[in-house]
Amino acid sequence: MSSASVRADMKMDAVVSAASATIVVIGGGLAGLSASLEAVRHAAACHAALRVLVLEKSPALGGNSAKASSGLSALTAASNDTEALFLSDTIRSGGGLSNESLVRKLVHESEDALAFLKGFGVDLSKLSQCGAHSVVRTHRNERGPNVGFAIMSALTAAAANDEAIEIVTGARVHELLHEGQLDGL
Repeated sequence: MSSASVRADMKMDAVVSAASATIVVIGGGLAGLSASLEAVRHAAACHAALRVLVLEKSPALGGNSAKASSGLSALTAASNDTEALFLSDTIRSGGGLSNESLVRKLVHESEDALAFLKGFGVDLSKLSQCGAHSVVRTHRNERGPNVGFAIMSALTAAAANDEAIEIVTGARVHELLHEGQLDGL
């Protein structure tokens, strides 16, 4: 990104300059924090300098992700699960509305998603069978708050403790103003 700014509502309708940020992430839920943390990890592996700016409209991070209560469905060898079975269960439960290529991606990358969260210390040790799944494949936390809150607490702590990530809460984004190229919209 060459030069950009994000108009955001905060205490005063301020303009947050993102010119010094390499990446601007709008939203501090599971997707936004995962993208931020992965970007920083990737940059570190490449020995690249990176500054991520996370803009969240609410007073705290987490969004609806913090309210999630069922768990994370992922391939589970212990239950004789397969990609074909997981795909079939998910397509069937979608009642004909599922995008098959996206479901294939979700199924194929589910073990990586599980490993990503466990890498931040999220307890997903309890297995259960939820919804339209034909085998046990939903990973939940054994104790404590609901699984969404546990996931978001771990990712929020990781992002808040990373010097490459700046978090601004109370920032309602209305438009992106830019010169040059914007990627990833």
